[in-house]
Amino acid sequence: MRKVNLFMVGAAKSGTTTLHKILAAHPDVYAGPSKEPHYFVADQFVPNPRFAPNTCLTDAKYIANYTAATTQKYLLDSSVHYMAYPGTDKRIYAYNPDAKIIFALRHPVDRLYSHYKMLRKEGVTRLSFEEFLERPIDDNKVDLMAHSLYSQRIREYQATFGPSNVLIITFNELHGDQLTLREKLASFLGLTPFEALKTEHENVSAIPKNEVLRYLHMDFPLTVWLKRIVPKTALRAKLGQWIITTFYENKAMAPETRQRLNARFKDELAELARLGITFER
Repeated sequence: MRKVNLFMVGAAKSGTTTLHKILAAHPDVYAGPSKEPHYFVADQFVPNPRFAPNTCLTDAKYIANYTAATTQKYLLDSSVHYMAYPGTDKRIYAYNPDAKIIFALRHPVDRLYSHYKMLRKEGVTRLSFEEFLERPIDDNKVDLMAHSLYSQRIREYQATFGPSNVLIITFNELHGDQLTLREKLASFLGLTPFEALKTEHENVSAIPKNEVLRYLHMDFPLTVWLKRIVPKTALRAKLGQWIITTFYENKAMAPETRQRLNARFKDELAELARLGITFER
């Protein structure tokens, strides 16, 4: 079997789904049915029941995820929790030392809040953001505060694979000039130019206006069934956008909470700046 050689290792809620779609649309990139196999953290990652069917935690499932690949130059694994566990870089390197690594990153405070809003949307927590911060663990047993600490993981992957084999894409770049983004990806991967692809912010996080509306959208059996059988068309996308704007609210973080978190991540932001990574607000 050919080995997977392109890994987007995180961070969650930083535009990874959008970036995955951009990469997978290139004819020389193959992305299997599972976007996030999480194979290289199989002994540490504890997926929740909703997410578990999308993983490939065994040898057989991981191999099967890529059996349909043909002549593509790259096989893509976009497991966002590969940056959540120390030592994952070494595991990937032992499997394929010639792999390329991509980080999709967002301002740590914004990423943390977006992750919280996703958990609210999915019904994992009903706590306020401030209450949640007292124990910021998600339903996959991942520490979300630690998941916003990027610099150490970046240094580890750069040391293991070499800086030239590690690419950083910020949230601002992802949603900025698309030609520049496509050129950056093509140059890093040694590929022909990426085709222009209309992308939208995927997996939008939002806080439900009330639990009944959230349940009808996310967990009502008929809704769950329809999501499985209705094709992902433009009409479905428009309906989804209407539901988000009608059932949910894009509630801003309290200014004092943001100030407190900015202070908490001050040293991390300084470390990222030393790596040449900054975030526009």
